[in-house]
Amino acid sequence: AGSLSILDGAQVQTLVRQAAGNVPAGQGNAGNININVRDAFTLDGVNFVPSSVISGLDFRATGRGGNIDVEAGSFSITNGAQLTASTFGLGDAGNIDINVSNHLTVAGVNAGFTSRFTSNVGVGGVGNGGDINIQTNSLSITDGAQVQTLVREAAGNAPAGQGNAGNININVRDAFTLDGVNVAPSTVTSDLDFGATGRAGNIDIEAGSF
Repeated sequence: AGSLSILDGAQVQTLVRQAAGNVPAGQGNAGNININVRDAFTLDGVNFVPSSVISGLDFRATGRGGNIDVEAGSFSITNGAQLTASTFGLGDAGNIDINVSNHLTVAGVNAGFTSRFTSNVGVGGVGNGGDINIQTNSLSITDGAQVQTLVREAAGNAPAGQGNAGNININVRDAFTLDGVNVAPSTVTSDLDFGATGRAGNIDIEAGSF
């Protein structure tokens, strides 16, 4: 596309679904998501659910999450929107690869949802998280926004995740700004949560200024 906007709770998804009633969980690989936008890609807002681009395995599904690849002239994730690769099932999450010619913005919290890139091994997940690779001319992560890879702790009857969190690789030709708090700080993190099994990923940052 020349430009692309995903707004007000709209979603692009590739998923392997969890069980429902007497129907068992899905078995197979989620598809990849490839987005190529010559100018501006805008992912913005919440309407009951965040505007999002998602690929993953649902709880107890078997297979592999898909990769998410974005190329754009500029890219903004704002007001609680999210881009996520995850596994809550038996299998690995996909990678997230972002290549932006000009400016990449990740900013804000809305209705309890944090604007973020995330790759995670969720509750009940057994597998490895994907890497997050970002290349851009300039990058700002502000107002409580997050870039994160993690292996989650237990929740309710679902056990903690088992596997390794992905690595985060950020390459910024000019200025990288990480600034501010909105409920929580703006962060770049790789975590192994309480009771989870595995290892956190590496964080590698190269920038003209930071």
